[in-house]
Amino acid sequence: ILSPLTMATGQPNSMLNSNQKTGRQLLCEDRVRKVCGDGSFQEIKFAQTNSCFDSTEPVDPTIRPGGHYMTFVQESNLPKLHTGTGQLIRSSPAPNPQFFLRGHSGSGGMCSSLNPQTVDMTARIAPPKAGAFTKRPNPPNTEFRRFYERGDLPIAIQHMAAGNMISWKVEPELLDYHHYLPIFFDGLREREEPYRFLAIEGTFNLLAKGCLLYTSPSPRDS
Repeated sequence: ILSPLTMATGQPNSMLNSNQKTGRQLLCEDRVRKVCGDGSFQEIKFAQTNSCFDSTEPVDPTIRPGGHYMTFVQESNLPKLHTGTGQLIRSSPAPNPQFFLRGHSGSGGMCSSLNPQTVDMTARIAPPKAGAFTKRPNPPNTEFRRFYERGDLPIAIQHMAAGNMISWKVEPELLDYHHYLPIFFDGLREREEPYRFLAIEGTFNLLAKGCLLYTSPSPRDS
């Protein structure tokens, strides 16, 4: 007997890996963490999201999902273009008369055994951090959210005792996959309900129904 959290493809949960979790599984995990957890679980709610009767407010267009931020470099450290030669040159700052080497304060002429070691020559210079593991922006501006709030997606939530399911107003195999599948894939980065559940569960349903539709040979291929 399959559990209530069976995939749309009919596979039981024991045959899934950690990356293949349906929307129903994620909802159950959130509820368990909220009730039985240590109190650190917080439901994600974006400031741009309004009530269920209103659409999401527009997000700053300069915030790109998953984008990197440019490292800040001071303008004085940037090279400047020489108008005569056309080469990039670095300007050295003007010397400050307050900072100069006073007598008997330098290390010139001292024996190496008496010179205090200030730099560890054995230590290697660490490479700069690229920021590959830093948290990237994920604004609520997916195409899935926009189409769902506008009523252009033929889906609705069907509330059941064993867990919510998707009620398709049109059979998935009758949809234009070239139009709808990229929209559902774009919604996979949603972290707010009900968009996350609808996007993940809808993607599983489309892939389950469309695998036979696009893998079977068509008459024009013969």
